[in-house]
Amino acid sequence: MNGPAFGFGQSLAFACDLIDAKVDEMVQGLLAKGAYTLAWTKRLCNRHVVEQLNRFLDAGIGYEMVGFLQREALGGEDPQSL
Repeated sequence: MNGPAFGFGQSLAFACDLIDAKVDEMVQGLLAKGAYTLAWTKRLCNRHVVEQLNRFLDAGIGYEMVGFLQREALGGEDPQSL
């Protein structure tokens, strides 16, 4: 698998009957690379995923706390509309 789309990590689309062959080809390409290269790439990608997850959770918890504080300020009433 060569070419600009594969080289830059863009999405690939195949017909259903070609998927198994293309996956096997991609796996063989990954197995041909060095173990340390793959390990460091995986660690780098996982750091990005963890960073995004933490941002998402922090914002979600913040919005939840605002909702709890609003309900408390309204004496336990939860308005059904703004």
